[in-house]
Amino acid sequence: MFVLRMLLLLGLYALGLNALEVTVCDCEQASQKGILQFSDEDCQPKKNENAVNYSVYTEKREELKFPGYICARWKQIKHITTSFFGQKVIVPDKIALETSPLECLTMYESRRCNEQPMTINDNKFFYDQEPVEDGWWLETVTVETINCAVEKIPQYQETEGESFSTPLGIAPATAGSISHNHLTLIWDKTFTVKSEPKTRLVESGVAIIITTGTSNKFRMHDEKKELEFHIQITNKRCLPPLTTCDVKADAFDVIGQPKLYIFTTPIILKNYSLEEGSRKRPVLKEDASIDVVANFQYLRDQLLDNENDLTQEIENLQCEKRKSTHERVVSTAKFNGWLAASMVKLPKCTKLSAFGKTVLAITCKVRNVSFAAEVTNCGPQPKFEKYTINRDGWELVPFSPCYWSVGFINFNDKP
Repeated sequence: MFVLRMLLLLGLYALGLNALEVTVCDCEQASQKGILQFSDEDCQPKKNENAVNYSVYTEKREELKFPGYICARWKQIKHITTSFFGQKVIVPDKIALETSPLECLTMYESRRCNEQPMTINDNKFFYDQEPVEDGWWLETVTVETINCAVEKIPQYQETEGESFSTPLGIAPATAGSISHNHLTLIWDKTFTVKSEPKTRLVESGVAIIITTGTSNKFRMHDEKKELEFHIQITNKRCLPPLTTCDVKADAFDVIGQPKLYIFTTPIILKNYSLEEGSRKRPVLKEDASIDVVANFQYLRDQLLDNENDLTQEIENLQCEKRKSTHERVVSTAKFNGWLAASMVKLPKCTKLSAFGKTVLAITCKVRNVSFAAEVTNCGPQPKFEKYTINRDGWELVPFSPCYWSVGFINFNDKP
C-alpha cells in the first residue's frame, strides 16, 4: 500500500508541475434526451396463419372414361401354281381392307367375321385363317380368305364437347368413329354428349391459409396431403349444390386454374389437431389431375420456403445478436452509464441510466479542463476547482480528500 501511494504521489507531483489537460463531462446541468428505444424484442417473425377446413369445387366435368372398339380386316391370298411334275409353288399375299363404322360395330356385336365365328381372348376377338391350298395341274389358282380382328380399348376425354386423342389421331367428340391406315375406331357418342354444368367436389381437407404480402392473395397449404393452392378472394358464390341463391358465401379462386374455386370455414375448436380434422373429413370425389397440379405447386413452394427459411434463420441470428447487445447495454447502464453509451456509439458526454428495462439517455456539457495534484491525508488527489474526476473517468464530481485511494486514477477510460 505504501508503494502504491508513493507511485500516486510521484504521478500527481509530476501532474502538478505540468497540469493535465482532460476532456470531461459536466453534468450539473444535464439534459434528458429521451428513452432509448430497442427493437427486436421478439426475434421470431409473426406468422399470419389461419387453420381452416376447405373444399375445392369445380363445374368442369371430370375426365371421361369410356370404351372404344378398334377394327381391322385383311384379305389373306395365296397364288398356287402346279407344275408338270405336280410340284406346287405358293406365293402368299396380304391386302388390307377398309372397314366401315357399321361393319366394325357388326363385327363387335355379332363376334363374327363374314359369318365365321371369331375367337375371343380377353378384350380381343379375331378370326385368322389361311386359305385352303387347292390347285390344278399346269394351272395357277388364286385362293383367298378374309380375316378380322376387334379389340376393346379404353378411351379418355378430358374436356367435354371437344376433340380428344385416340390411338388413330385426334377425333371429334361427336363423330363416333375415326379411320386411319385401314383401321377403324368406333365409340358410343352418348358418352361424349355435352351436358349441363354441375358442381362437384374434387378435394377437401384441413389446411392453413398464409398471407403472401400481396393484397387479396394467399397460399393455402395442406401439409398432410402435400397440396398447395395459390388463391385469391373472388366474388361471393352459392354454396354447392345450389347454382342460384339469395345468400352467397365468400369464396376463393385458384390462381392458374380458373375452373376451380374454394370454400373455407375456420377451425375454432381448442386442442384440435389438423391431422385429426383431415381424417374426419372424407373426400367425396377426387380428381387426380387437380391433385397433381396442387402437389407440384406444393413441391415448388417447399423449395422456396426452404430458401426463405434459411434467409429467415440468418436474420434471426442477426436479430438475436442485436438483442443480446441491447440486453448487455441495459445491464451495463445500471452500474456504468458512460460505458453503456460507448457500446451503442452515442455522442461524447452522453450517458445512459437504466430503470428496469427502460434506458434513459442523458447529455452533459463537454469541457476541456486542467487537473492539478492536491495532497491530502489519503495521498495526492486530482483536482479542478472544486471537482475531481469520477471513477468512470469522464464525469466531474465534488472533490473529496480520499476519493481516489486505489493507487491509480482513471482519465477517459485510461489509467
